[in-house]
Amino acid sequence: MKASPIPRIIWQTYRTSEIPPEAAACQSSWRKLNPGWDYRFVDDEGIDRFVRETVPASVYALFRDLPLGVMKADFWRYLVTRRFGGVYADLDTVCLAPLDEWLPHDAEFIVCPENDVHLCQWTYLAAPGHTCLDAVIALVFERAAEGIDTDNQHFVHYHTGPGVWTDAIKATIGFHESDMLALSRNDLPRARDLGVRILDRRYFNGLKVRHLFGSRTWGGSYARWIEEREVLRGRG
Repeated sequence: MKASPIPRIIWQTYRTSEIPPEAAACQSSWRKLNPGWDYRFVDDEGIDRFVRETVPASVYALFRDLPLGVMKADFWRYLVTRRFGGVYADLDTVCLAPLDEWLPHDAEFIVCPENDVHLCQWTYLAAPGHTCLDAVIALVFERAAEGIDTDNQHFVHYHTGPGVWTDAIKATIGFHESDMLALSRNDLPRARDLGVRILDRRYFNGLKVRHLFGSRTWGGSYARWIEEREVLRGRG
């Protein structure tokens, strides 16, 4: 079997290296089910160091000025997978099946719909330097140039999260419909040419990966970016 163009690397991140118990159980699922993969965990300090040392000053300046830590983590995941490739998974996701059992070995970029509006960016897989990641990074820059309106409830999604992610990928593969659930049923020539595989929504919504939405459902010491967003908006 031909080797996958996606490197066998798993990327995860959290604010510090001291991971809350709920997240530690999730982290363990990725490591235990994928022993042949290189697991790489990066905290906020490591994220800052990577961006500062590996990208142009203009990119680091954009990263530095993002108003929330979750936005920096969003931007970092695009940059680090563009450079090294691999699978990125949020720390509040659970791996339910070994990657090698379901990974399409001919794909260079793998995503699936989150809902009828967005594509998941809590889990995705990419070969280094993939065009979709270039497009996402470029659109983050373009939207940041407009200024970030933190009064808008959806500013995180629009600037660094699933909004910018979805819009950039749609434009890259030539998908012009609004319903993301229809995307996995479309055979797009541009997507095929770029090695983009759109999985059925179930894959990252409980079939192979489960997202626990820790910022909404976990209490205790887990960093809750939604609360931080509301504080920034003056509503916390």
